[in-house]
Amino acid sequence: MGKTLLKTDTTPCRAGDGTDSGRALTFAGVAHAQGTMDFSGTQTLMGTFKTFAIYAGAVICFGGLIFAGIRMMSGRFQDAIPGLFGALFGAGVLGWGAGWMGNLTGQSM
Repeated sequence: MGKTLLKTDTTPCRAGDGTDSGRALTFAGVAHAQGTMDFSGTQTLMGTFKTFAIYAGAVICFGGLIFAGIRMMSGRFQDAIPGLFGALFGAGVLGWGAGWMGNLTGQSM
C-alpha cells in the first residue's frame, strides 16, 4: 500500500516570548524580599533532642537487658535473643543518636 507519513507537531514555538524569564525575575524579586530567619532557639531545641536521644536510648537499652535477663534466668535462652538485640538497638540510639545531634549543633560530647 502507500507510505505512512509522520505527522509533525504544528504548535507554535514559545521561545523568545519572555514569559519564562519574566516568571524567574518575579520569583527572584519575591525571594529577595523575604526577611531574615532567626535561628536563636536552634541550639536549645537540638539540645533537647540530644537529651531525649540519651534518655530514650538508655531506657531501650536497659529495658532490653532486663527483658533478656528475665528470659535467661527462666532458662529460655532463645527467647532472650530479641531482648539482646533491643539492648543493642538502644545502645545505638544512645551513642549514635546523641552524637549525631551534638555534631549538628557543634556541641562536644
